[in-house]
Amino acid sequence: MMKKYLIIMVALIGFSFSSQAQKVKESKWSITPRVGMMLGNIKEKSHHDQLYYKYYTPSPIKNQSGVALGVECEYKFLPWMGASVGIFFTTQSKKNKQAAELLISKGGNGLKDEIRRVTNFSESYQYLDFPVLANFHVYKGLTLKTGIQIGTLLKREYSKDFLDKHYDTYNREYLSTVSQTLGGGTAVLIKVDDDAVYVEETSKENGTDKDHYKTIHLAIPIGLSYVYRNIELDARYVMGLNKMYEFKQNHSSFYDRLYRNYFMLTLGYKFEL
Repeated sequence: MMKKYLIIMVALIGFSFSSQAQKVKESKWSITPRVGMMLGNIKEKSHHDQLYYKYYTPSPIKNQSGVALGVECEYKFLPWMGASVGIFFTTQSKKNKQAAELLISKGGNGLKDEIRRVTNFSESYQYLDFPVLANFHVYKGLTLKTGIQIGTLLKREYSKDFLDKHYDTYNREYLSTVSQTLGGGTAVLIKVDDDAVYVEETSKENGTDKDHYKTIHLAIPIGLSYVYRNIELDARYVMGLNKMYEFKQNHSSFYDRLYRNYFMLTLGYKFEL
């Protein structure tokens, strides 16, 4: 009788360990290197006071593609749910064909307004992004994911063209002096209507500063992925929660704001650990 009880107890203990081992087997760590592309959706919200800017119609922002390179690590603590953390190096860029028309000085006493037009304004950004995601494995190989993402701006590069028009109605000698001393571009003296003349100067500026740009960027990623034989295709839209750029004058009627949104498509290989 005791032998039967011992056999039953050993069998139960063995079943228990087998069940626990099966649970551990189902709860896996995995690591997935990823490489892909970024499709930016940077949006602008601006208002320019008449004191500083003339009324103008800026061209729409043209977002350009970038690259995404990173790795994510997931712990699958339930058969249908896991959590992951990752690190990605990402790039984005945008361009405005006609960005702004700046009023350099107000005309008076026979003078017209002096105008600076900003054209071909292009910017590129490099970020390091850290997504923390909840992954819902809804079907064989198919996963829905969402969470929070923190990004830090590593570098910004820009390039823009200037077209300056310096008007004078009477003093051609003054304009000739201006055309000789402006420098950094090409100045031409042109005659226009009503005996008014102006110097038209073109110049270019390049730089890498991050003035007025936020160092930390918060976002919500929403995505979908599919795994087939450890090869994973991942698509996600990342919606920015805070402004990536903000510039204000002393009063609220003059501001420029940019919001960082993008679509990321990557291909990865999942290594089970």
